[in-house]
Amino acid sequence: MSILRHQSFAAAGLVGFVGFLLVIATLGEPGLTIDEPINAHHGKLIVSTLTAPGGTLAERVWFIWKSAHDHPPLTRLALGLANGLTDPSPRDTRFVDPFQSRWASALMYGLLLFLVTRFAWSLRGPAAGWSAGIATLLMPRLFGQAHFASPEVISAAFYLAALVSIGWAIGPLAVEEQAGTKRCWWRCVLAGGVLGLALLTKLTCILLPASVGIAALAVLRWRALLPLVIWGATGLLVVFVAWPWLWPFNFPGYPSGLAGSLARVVEFLRVAFDRATVYVWYGGRQFPHPKSAVPWHFVWTYFLVTVPIGLQLLGLGLGLPRAIRMMGRTPAASANGERLGAALVLSAWLLPLLVFTLPIERYDGERLFLFIFPLWGIIIGLGAADLVAWLRPRLGLKWAASLMVLLALSQAYGIVHDRPYWLSYYNLAVGGLRGAERLGLETTYWGDSLTPAFLNKVAATMPEEACAILVPTLHDGHAVALPNHAMRQSKQNVVPAHLGAANGCGWAILFRRDGYLIDPIPHWVMEHGTLEAESSLDGVWLSRLYRLPPEPLPGRRAP
Repeated sequence: MSILRHQSFAAAGLVGFVGFLLVIATLGEPGLTIDEPINAHHGKLIVSTLTAPGGTLAERVWFIWKSAHDHPPLTRLALGLANGLTDPSPRDTRFVDPFQSRWASALMYGLLLFLVTRFAWSLRGPAAGWSAGIATLLMPRLFGQAHFASPEVISAAFYLAALVSIGWAIGPLAVEEQAGTKRCWWRCVLAGGVLGLALLTKLTCILLPASVGIAALAVLRWRALLPLVIWGATGLLVVFVAWPWLWPFNFPGYPSGLAGSLARVVEFLRVAFDRATVYVWYGGRQFPHPKSAVPWHFVWTYFLVTVPIGLQLLGLGLGLPRAIRMMGRTPAASANGERLGAALVLSAWLLPLLVFTLPIERYDGERLFLFIFPLWGIIIGLGAADLVAWLRPRLGLKWAASLMVLLALSQAYGIVHDRPYWLSYYNLAVGGLRGAERLGLETTYWGDSLTPAFLNKVAATMPEEACAILVPTLHDGHAVALPNHAMRQSKQNVVPAHLGAANGCGWAILFRRDGYLIDPIPHWVMEHGTLEAESSLDGVWLSRLYRLPPEPLPGRRAP
């Protein structure tokens, strides 16, 4: 058993390291996304302010979070630390290169693959571990998200780490021994620390206590109550201690002491649940109005069509039934923790899908629920272990292993073919990207199609010192940070679309976000502009450069 444990750590480390290297090798290929300038700037601001000499702690905390407390701090702190690795001016917050902060997501992606492989191995052995890690690595959209200076992959890694740690903490209770019960308490404190870190990454991690509670109570009954209380209380304590914005400082506009802390908690939750409406293109329609207007099946559709079809069949056909069977009341399953582990994975995977089916805000496809894909990778690994167990006595170990390798290679097509437009991946269930376009699904949504390679075309096409508007402009900072080295050398400027007329811009850089393309400015640009350059995948255009006529731009529609 000890040898197998060492092998599982070695295998998990190898899968994680390979995934990290693959992301690093392609880190600069996808374009700058809408949110990266915000995340990277705030991350650099946190690190530079906290490490700068002079000023009280309260003054520094107020300076950092007075205008940017809509997200927990851990992901942006990680991005700021990653930026400091290569930034020649780590204290100068006037300019931030988001590409330098992408290292944080790449590193956490490697950790995520490590956890997936190790946890699946602990549940069903080597075949499940290897298969789960490789399956997760072969999910194009998750792989693509690992390239960005954003919270999603970092949060997903901590989400899974918190799940694994609570399984480790209360696992002894699955064996009805007094010694196991005694070990549980201090383990729950440690696992609560990991839960606190997860809660400090993204608001969606509040689903974790609910999913863990459902699974633990279903398997362990009343024995899980006190350990879960210890776990949750420790997690909340870590959130309070590690986020200075919540401390009882006397800030302008807030009550003093702990009343101010409570007011800031309430404000954070209000802002987090009441964000600006984002237009969604789904089923060939724009959904711009109430946040609940996007159909309930939006989440299920994107879950089903953004993972390679072979992996989906393996997960749905074998993995999901195996995970359900592992929750059966067998003494062996209880003794080795399989039942609890399967329950934790199923609950943490299914509950978010059900929650996002409710009439709440839904947008940006898989990014909304990215943290469930590693859990789905574990479920796929369980199914792969059953497939190997069925093939081995019939074909022998050598041929069974060869067949699994061929299966993995066939599922790697999306990673290779869609490079670097991984966020535009759709599987064969909808006919790939072209089929998704015909069905009215978003071909791309986050600006990543404005790749450095495409911007080099832009720099070569526009004259020196030319000005281009960014269409659509969802955040002004996205336009300001967009020009790459080639454009800056040519002194070419990019401004938000609504400032184009004031700056005399004669060009438009357009990335495809179909929910906005029917709005006045994008529609006018495509109708009256002259197409000069384009990037595409499978015949579907994803970004374009237009030369604009001298006529004034139409009015901008208010969001």
